[in-house]
Amino acid sequence: MVMPPWDTFDYVATMPENYNDTSFKWTARLRYPIASGGDKLGNSRLVGHAPRLQISDGGLTPDPGPHRPSVMRSRVTLTASAREDATISSISFYVDRDLIRQLRPGDEVHISRTACDCLGLSIIRMGELVAAIGAVTAVDLGRISRRSCSITSSNKLRKFLRK
Repeated sequence: MVMPPWDTFDYVATMPENYNDTSFKWTARLRYPIASGGDKLGNSRLVGHAPRLQISDGGLTPDPGPHRPSVMRSRVTLTASAREDATISSISFYVDRDLIRQLRPGDEVHISRTACDCLGLSIIRMGELVAAIGAVTAVDLGRISRRSCSITSSNKLRKFLRK
């Protein structure tokens, strides 16, 4: 199944200097400008051109199992800042809380939803990749160094990867 452009997105948001560890909001922007073609729907994106990004506590993974480990999660929500250029008002997804704890002021968070309905997220710090998950070919990966390829996550992740 292929999604039309108005059901996709490709955003980047810069982590603000002043944020609250438990729940914070900031504005994302399109990674690449859309060339106006006169078609309002074709120029729209799932949650608009400049959605608000909020990260909050997501609790433990419900119904964990062998392919879905029990981890503390963060909920990532993108909310349209205006109804124009958006086809829905908001979308949310969950990621491992340890990944979100890697964020520092000034980091760029890249989030994309592809035409194949895949989601990707990356964190770039001073041009260098910190982490990437999901559809990593759809998000900016910055410079990839040996340090960014090392496993720096929790012991739970190391145990999971050894299985």
